[in-house]
This record gives sequence, C-alpha cells and structure tokens, in this order.
Amino acid sequence: MPLSQWMPLRMILQWTRLKVSHRTSSQRKHGLSEREGTGANKVGQGSHSSKHTPHDNILDIDIMWVKDFPEPAGVSYGEQKTTFEVLREEQRTGSLGTFGPFEDLAKWELAEWLIKSGASQSEIDKCYWILEGHFLVQVNGDVHDYNGERRIEELFIWCHNPVDCVKELIGNPAFKEAMNYALQKVFTGSTEEDQVFNEMWTGEWWWELQEKLPKGATIALIIIVSDNTQLCQFSGDKQAWPVYLTIGNIDTAIHHQPSKQAMVLLGYLPVTKLECLSPECCKEHAYYLFHYCMSLILEPLIAASKDGVYMTCSDSQIHHLFLILASYIANNPEQCLVAAIRENSCPICKVSLDDHGNPGCAPSHNPSTILTALRSLEMGTPSPAFQNLHLCPIPQPFWADLPYTNIFECFTPDLLHQLHKGVFKDHMVKWCIQIAGKGGAQEVDEQLKCLPDHPGLRHFKKGISTISQWTAPNTRGYCWENSIQIFLEFPLIFSPFNLASLAQKLLILSGRVMNPRTSTTLPQPLSFKLRP
Repeated sequence: MPLSQWMPLRMILQWTRLKVSHRTSSQRKHGLSEREGTGANKVGQGSHSSKHTPHDNILDIDIMWVKDFPEPAGVSYGEQKTTFEVLREEQRTGSLGTFGPFEDLAKWELAEWLIKSGASQSEIDKCYWILEGHFLVQVNGDVHDYNGERRIEELFIWCHNPVDCVKELIGNPAFKEAMNYALQKVFTGSTEEDQVFNEMWTGEWWWELQEKLPKGATIALIIIVSDNTQLCQFSGDKQAWPVYLTIGNIDTAIHHQPSKQAMVLLGYLPVTKLECLSPECCKEHAYYLFHYCMSLILEPLIAASKDGVYMTCSDSQIHHLFLILASYIANNPEQCLVAAIRENSCPICKVSLDDHGNPGCAPSHNPSTILTALRSLEMGTPSPAFQNLHLCPIPQPFWADLPYTNIFECFTPDLLHQLHKGVFKDHMVKWCIQIAGKGGAQEVDEQLKCLPDHPGLRHFKKGISTISQWTAPNTRGYCWENSIQIFLEFPLIFSPFNLASLAQKLLILSGRVMNPRTSTTLPQPLSFKLRP
C-alpha cells in the first residue's frame, strides 16, 4: 500500500519542508534510553518478543520474580523495518522518486499549493480532514420550515481509521523501550500471594483474554478517551467533542507525558443542538446520534478484533495483533451515555437509585441483558428490564458488535469530578466550613494562608473561597497536599462529633486510589467504611 494513503497530510507537508530529519532525530533523542537493571532479569525472549518488563519502574518494592503466560504470546512472525525507518532510509538514499513521499503529481501539487498559500497549520489540518477522513450524517427532523417541508440537518464526522492509529503508535520507534507485547504476572516474595498490578499487561483481565485467542497472538488494548468540551469562556456556546486513542501496551509513565505524543486524535464527533427536531424528540435522538457516529468511527475494529491484523511493531518484528477495546475514559455523564443508561443511574452496576451512597456492592451490568432489553424496543413494547435498569432508547449501541468487549468493565474512575471535586471539595470542605459556624470560609482561608512555603507544597496565598473554576492541578494540590495540615486538625477543633475519623479515612482513600500501583496484599481502597 502506498505510504501516502495512510500518512497524515501534516506529516507529508513536514517532509516537503525538510523537517522530517529533525523530527526523527528528535524522537530518538528524547526516546527512552536503555533501562538499568532492577534486580530482575529481562523476560520475554524466545517466543516472547517483549523488550522490557513491567516492573522496571517499580523502585520502592523488592521484585522477586515474574511469571510468563504458559502458552506462546506476543510471538514474532518475522522481521521488517518500521514505516518510520523506511521513510528515514528513503530520505538518506534519495530513493523517494519524483513525487515522493507523495503518491502522484496531484497530491504533490496540492501540498505545494498549501505551503505557498500561507495557510496556517490548523487550516492545513482541516484541509486534510475534508479530503481524507469524514462521514456525512443526515438528520431528518420533525419540525417544518416556512415552506412546509421537514427540516434536514447535515453533520460531519471527522475521523481517522483506528487501525491506522494503532499501526502508527505500535510501530513508532520512539516507544521501542516502553512497549510490551506479552502479558506477565509480577510477584513479590517467594510465593504467589503478593501480586503487583501496575500496568495493563500485569492485570488478570489480559491473562483471561489471552486464553481465548490463538496461540502466539499479540493483544493491543485500545484505550478511548472522549470529552465534550467548551472551547473557551469567550467563544459563546462553541463546543468540540474530540475522541482520542492510545494503546495499553505503552508504559503508563509515557501516557502521562504529553510531549511523548502517545495519545493520538481519533476524530471529532458532531456537536449540534438538533434544531430540526422538536424538544420532545431531541434528547432521545442525541443518544442515538452519538452511538451511530461512534459505530462509524470504530467499525474497522470489529474485523481487527475477530481476525487480527499483522503489523510491524516498534521492535521491527511482525506481530499478529488483536485490537480489543479495553478502556473508555470519560466523565460520569458521558459514561452513562456510552452505557446507554440514564444519567441518574450507575453506568457500571445495578445499584438502585435509593441505595446510592449506602455501603455494600451491587452486581455489575451484563452486556447481553442490556442488549436484549434495548432490542425489545424494536418490538414496540419495552421489556420490564428496560424500565428497571433505566435504559436509554438506543436499539444498537456502538459497542454491541465489538468482540471481547464488556463496556461496563471499561469505565475508569473519574478522579477529578468524583474524588477531588466530588468527595473532597463538595463534601469534606463544606462540612468543615459548616461546623466552623459563621465565617467558616474565612477561617479555612486563614488557615491555608498561614501555611509556610515549602518545595512541593501548593500554597494558596488568597485562600480557596475566591476560586471560581477548579482545575485538576488546583484540586489535587488542595486535596492532598494541604488537607493533611488543615482538614485533619480542623474537625478536632470545631466538631462536636468524630468528623476527624471520617476525614482521615477519606484522605487515605484519596491516596490509595491515586496510587498507580497496587497489590493483592495491600488493603483495597474501597473497602474502607467511611462512617466514623
């Protein structure tokens, strides 16, 4: 397949500007260096082609041994240069051809025109979306215009092929030392009692999934991130709905560094008010529109999950990859939208509305049960399960045909809204202000202002009552760094009951939930009883 069929237009234009050599050298310069030994031997050699172990970044515990999967996993089926290496070699040898790296004269002239036109990079990217990757969705409304005809609204979906995005990520030499192709179990001590979980390939779910796939298969765990975002405070009601993609085979530490570009833009969902529909139908059609658009974007993953795709990975080895949707990161309203469940219900389990906040566990949602209840809408009469589970009228969710995917196990906790701003700011802080009586907010501000400056400690010089919009750095710094000094002592001074015990348990919960590593012997954070 010609390289120009999958290469982004932005990358091709960078070639024309003779910046590819600088970009390649920069990737190698800032890529991960060879890791130092940590007391455990490298595994994954032989049938496994993994080049590093998931315990390389665990420094504060003694890793004793690693257990590999008993069957061949992550097997190499040959050696081949990555696409980045091929482009680099063609640049050095000058064998790109007359129009290289473009496919023909027409694309060469298009790139030449874009460069000479003085268009900005954002306009060039928009040109690529228009020419290469978009779907047109037509919404037939039930509202009539002045001519008596039904209004029609046309929406565009800008997207890449998710298989091509995975191919670019897993074949990027910059991630060579941060990529893993075979699952492992990491243990401390001499037995299997203390198992460590710090990366996706150390989890039990990957182990169970590997047993269902052919021998030698390599799993590429897809992580989807979406967020309906207000562009800025000065843009009126302008919004964007980006969808991002990454893979769980890359180290978590690399995902947390935006400069590494381990998260790629998959596409943009249409943001519309659906003015062609009446208010009674607008919300239900918005549910359906989201799932229909996501199904168009993720449709290539269906075949890639069932049959697999052979790709050249960053280690210059050919692997048989199965692309499985494993995680969906979104806030709580968007999780409910993805799960096809009403926003006042839990998108993960069957807890009733009256039991929200009570201790105890509820059974998780079952995808087959949910799909059966949703398909009862086509019969004209919703089933009792449809009413009891508080489902949205979506006959075919986008995840229905994705193999090996349980969407209700894909959701991750929303730490910013649920923990930092939810449990701590909206509850713990308000409780402390209320028990302080009149002027409680000023008392909290004075306590925070009196804290001395210290490296690594966020100092709120004006307090917190004047902050109008809380961001992730503010909330994390306020919740974890300053709360130990203030909110463990504050209840002891003003509270007539044992609020300090509750504050202590909430802070322990916050610390353990934010820990990127856990093990089977550590107390689970959600097992704490939050009642004093």
